[in-house]
Amino acid sequence: MSSLQNSVPKLRFSEFSDKWKEILLDNFAERGSGHTPSKSHPTYYNGDINWISLTDSKRLDKGLIYETNTKITQEGIDNSSAVIHPAGTVLLSRDAGVGKSAVMKHSMAVSQHFIVWKTKEGKSSNWFLYNWLQIMKPHFERIAIGSTIKTIGLPYFKKLKIVIPKFSEQQKIANFLRAVDEKTAQLQEKKTLLEDYKKGVSQQIFHQKIRFKDINGNNYPDWVERKMSDVLFEHKLKSTGKEEVFSVSVHKGLINQIEYLGRVFAAKNTDNYNLIKPNDIVYTKSPTGSFPLGIIKQSKINNNVIVSPLYAVFTDDTPFVRTVL
Repeated sequence: MSSLQNSVPKLRFSEFSDKWKEILLDNFAERGSGHTPSKSHPTYYNGDINWISLTDSKRLDKGLIYETNTKITQEGIDNSSAVIHPAGTVLLSRDAGVGKSAVMKHSMAVSQHFIVWKTKEGKSSNWFLYNWLQIMKPHFERIAIGSTIKTIGLPYFKKLKIVIPKFSEQQKIANFLRAVDEKTAQLQEKKTLLEDYKKGVSQQIFHQKIRFKDINGNNYPDWVERKMSDVLFEHKLKSTGKEEVFSVSVHKGLINQIEYLGRVFAAKNTDNYNLIKPNDIVYTKSPTGSFPLGIIKQSKINNNVIVSPLYAVFTDDTPFVRTVL
């Protein structure tokens, strides 16, 4: 399958003008596979050879893969069809997690659930191939078949075609996309550090180990313990069952889903559903969530939003409560 044939991309670097060519992926890079050493032989495992299996799914789609959950021994390699692939080899999951890909940081082996490609020095770029596989991921997910575990058979990859530019343009594209990935990773790391910092400071604030001062430099009054019922008031505005309605769900303190349900749903029995309005606080009674509170934002709803009886709806008489939640 290919989406382009002898074409010129709409967006490219100015120094390139040649048409891209369609070739078999097998002619672009050398295809390889993997195997699982027999688990009935303990000496085949707990070695020093990284072996990529389905348990490493979360390590994929992040560019380089540095390490694996399981390591095998040279004895395991010698007594199976597993092969050690060199650093820089591109891999793709063709089974569970189908379509996920990565580039090996070090030499590694893979299980039979993966297919790998070793690019040709000076002719094909592994990072160009990796980014092409990333673009193709939705297609791989669509064509995978199977009732329990979806998979793509090896015959498909023998016929798979790729559209490529000359090697110098491959490198330029790959270097640009890698720079974007690296910048994204740096920003993600900063975001994680800021979130950790906020979490630590919040704990100190709510344990009153950190206190702010007013504009005159004076301490604020001591905190006072009050019942939740003193600041939050439950209200129950019932659905009429006639209006066009929406439904709201809460996750991690956020209104993460506002789904249009329409008149068909509203025609059913919604007598137990509660209408809600902007700035209401929605509390889920379900024990499965660790962040059960969410605040309805003015910009996200109209007057026809309902929540199921699993949620309690509260209003408050102080903006501070909404800020804290």
